[in-house]
Amino acid sequence: MDKFKTFITQNKKLVYGVIAIIVIAAGAKIGYDYHSNNIISRIEVKFYGYNGHGDAVISNAESVNKYMTRRVLQKDHIKKDVINKIVSHPDAFDYSMLSSEDQYKIQSSIEDLSSTRLEFKGKSTELKNGDKVTVTFKNSNSELPFRDGKKTFTVKGLKKTTKFLPIRFLTNLKSKPSELMARDKLHFQVKILI
Repeated sequence: MDKFKTFITQNKKLVYGVIAIIVIAAGAKIGYDYHSNNIISRIEVKFYGYNGHGDAVISNAESVNKYMTRRVLQKDHIKKDVINKIVSHPDAFDYSMLSSEDQYKIQSSIEDLSSTRLEFKGKSTELKNGDKVTVTFKNSNSELPFRDGKKTFTVKGLKKTTKFLPIRFLTNLKSKPSELMARDKLHFQVKILI
């Protein structure tokens, strides 16, 4: 014990350096796990359409699903090359070439993934600029590493609507509307908003 105390007192900088490296490595590991298990932080939402009639979509849902599939297959110790083939072409992959144990693991992983839900909470249609849209992620399987979460986005970038008066359009035509419709097979669709 005396030798240990002597070593520590003589090499304080070395001991502090080793302790600092361990603390930094542990913090990095915790931070990495926190981020990689936080699916909601990976979500991107885009808004389309016109102000008052806009829609929200999860623009990267496919890449998030691929990421989750990869993580679950890695958790079940599936080989990396098999994971890459499954993720890139899941419908074209020949599962019969795998051992029955690997087939079972993959089937179990797919079932595990079906216990997760990524969806809009509240409305995601008929949006206007400034509205709030919330996306939620729910994991019902405690064996999966993913954390539940929600993220709120503010609607922006929807196009401004323009009022259209058909009578102005028709009066500015050089031909009569009946001639236009007969000749060019022009069709009008009117949507009345109340």
